[in-house]
Amino acid sequence: MFDFDRMRYPKTHMPFAVHDGDRLREFGCIMVGNRWKAHELVDGEWRRIATGLPDDATECSPCAWWDAIRDRLTLSFIGGASLTSLPYRLYAGEEGDFHEVTRASVGLVHKGMVVHGDGSNEFDIETEGMRRHVTLSGVSYVYRLSLDENAPTRLLATCMMENDDIRTYALDIMRDTCHELIADGHPPYKACLCDGLCAYAVKCGEDWEDREIRVTGDWWLERADGVAQMTEEQVAEED
Repeated sequence: MFDFDRMRYPKTHMPFAVHDGDRLREFGCIMVGNRWKAHELVDGEWRRIATGLPDDATECSPCAWWDAIRDRLTLSFIGGASLTSLPYRLYAGEEGDFHEVTRASVGLVHKGMVVHGDGSNEFDIETEGMRRHVTLSGVSYVYRLSLDENAPTRLLATCMMENDDIRTYALDIMRDTCHELIADGHPPYKACLCDGLCAYAVKCGEDWEDREIRVTGDWWLERADGVAQMTEEQVAEED
């Protein structure tokens, strides 16, 4: 998973992997002209995704799922910070045909679930007829929301804590539990999980976002009781 020439592509982050039938599809972000852009890894080459956003927009946090009935892959990502579209927004759709879902700095769309937040320690999980509101204690900022492709009710939140430490939490929204994700002995930055592997971005330079994707099978979950508080409410169909 995520096998590519790291000398040729020195800055990569925001990995996400998903099964397209029997094939594994791998997504991430590559620095293009000082802006992160959404890409797909195809045969060891990073291919830019046609999002329709302007060249000076940032694209990050790809998430995808395979719809076997419709025989298509749907992708979501966060985009914005351009001169023509300053606010960050959550987009979803197929390549060449993306639409805005909602204004958000972090989030994802996966089947009937929409997760979105403003980057603070709070975010919402919306499914048909239900909205869950999540608050993370001790967190000052959420960098990324992702999930476990093999268990999509397990959300991953990479956070900066109030003491400036980095943590990635795994929240099971069905069991209402929270664990800390540990990979290679430390909290993984902007991680995803797929097929028993953890892909994340490790620092490889002086700047904060000088990162490259690393993959490991050496990961585990540690209980993090009291970190996540979830409330839920029913919502009308038109809400």
